[in-house]
Amino acid sequence: MWKAGDYYIGYSKNDMREGKGLYVYANKGVYFGDWKEGKQEGQGSYKSPNGQLYVGAWKNNMRHGEGTITEYGISRKSDWENDVEKKNN
Repeated sequence: MWKAGDYYIGYSKNDMREGKGLYVYANKGVYFGDWKEGKQEGQGSYKSPNGQLYVGAWKNNMRHGEGTITEYGISRKSDWENDVEKKNN
């Protein structure tokens, strides 16, 4: 647990988050998924405090690759690059 109120439950290696784990942010956001060298990396899901859910690929703590956003009961698949949704033209 960190002073700001964040906490982590999961695997670690060399004092860094590694493998599967759950991270709960003080703002009530929740990430569950893969960690590599202390960063969100691989497959995971993040539920924001406003209820939006992202399930998909992560790289360097950012949405990166294919993922699905669900909000207000509506889901859409998108590609992401460095936490920015790519718009299909």
